[in-house]
Amino acid sequence: MTAEMTETWLYPLEWGQTLDFAWFPFRIDRFLTSRFLAVSVARGQRDAIGTAVVLWAESFRQDPAGTLPDDDTELASLARFGADFDAWRAVRETVLYGWRPVDVGGERF
Repeated sequence: MTAEMTETWLYPLEWGQTLDFAWFPFRIDRFLTSRFLAVSVARGQRDAIGTAVVLWAESFRQDPAGTLPDDDTELASLARFGADFDAWRAVRETVLYGWRPVDVGGERF
């Protein structure tokens, strides 16, 4: 596979399927040995790690759960960058490492 994926895959949740969790388990060993962490540090973007955690948490509140919008304005807002799009764009690639486009089934409400 290439570093940049252009194909989408069918997401296992449909529109309207959300989570009602105020917490989730954090797999410390998996995180500390992740390629995401290695890439963030190698790129000198340690600040991207915190931004990624914010977006992971925000993805739990999305519809469907575990997704993020495909819109930089919305992503910058969810990541707490507000209107600072230059700062968002500077970390975007690193922060979204591993995320890929999905097709969501069902009817969007």
